[in-house]
Amino acid sequence: MKRILVFTLSVFVLLFAVEISLAESIGKKLDKAGEYYQNEEFEKSQKAYVETQLDKPDDLELKYNIANTYYKMEKYEEAAKLYSDVAVGTTLTELKEHALFNLGNSYFKQGKYQDSVEYYKKALNVDPNDEEAKKNLAFVKQVIEQMQQEQQKQEGDEEQEGDEEQKGDEEQEGDEEQKGDEEQKGDEEQKGDEEQEGDEEQEGDEEQEGDEEQEGDEEQEGEMTEEEAENLLDGLEEDRKEFMKRQMPKRRKRTITKDW
Repeated sequence: MKRILVFTLSVFVLLFAVEISLAESIGKKLDKAGEYYQNEEFEKSQKAYVETQLDKPDDLELKYNIANTYYKMEKYEEAAKLYSDVAVGTTLTELKEHALFNLGNSYFKQGKYQDSVEYYKKALNVDPNDEEAKKNLAFVKQVIEQMQQEQQKQEGDEEQEGDEEQKGDEEQEGDEEQKGDEEQKGDEEQKGDEEQEGDEEQEGDEEQEGDEEQEGDEEQEGEMTEEEAENLLDGLEEDRKEFMKRQMPKRRKRTITKDW
């Protein structure tokens, strides 16, 4: 009976010693992880926290600290996932509020401003006196309002630009039509001048041909007798000058951001 009691006490002492040793080991790892974090050596800090998590896999405070290292390394999506797990799983009010607050920060960093607003509100539901959450909530709302104003202004500018382009196209089309009409009118006038010139030249040729034919007839008629040719010679010279006159035609010739 004494042997059994001694064995039981020995096992208890051994287990207690192991537990103390494990606790000391975890404590040292946590201290080291915290030291790395304070020195902004976030990768080393995360590694130390993860090693500690192997001994305490269900510890939500460890998960929260690991989420913080992701946030500091600007891996906001990974950080948000861990913060969300902590916020859902913890029963500790302070830890829950901190996780919700950092979820708001993480979503802001990802440009998900509406989600950011929702989680700042949830953090304030847990702790209505959190001044940082109030300030961040007001700031994100201001960012959203400014973005909406800029979007409306951009849409207005694009609409105005479209109207101006349409007006410019219509004016250009009108100018091209007017230019086309003027060119067509010019071509018709030029064609008319050329036709008039051709008619006048043809008329002159016909007149000249008539003169020559008449002259030939007169000469032929004069050749009928030598005496008649001599009598008409002086008169033909004067008549020829009158028929040789010509008339020439005239011619016409283009988000704001903030770190906290």
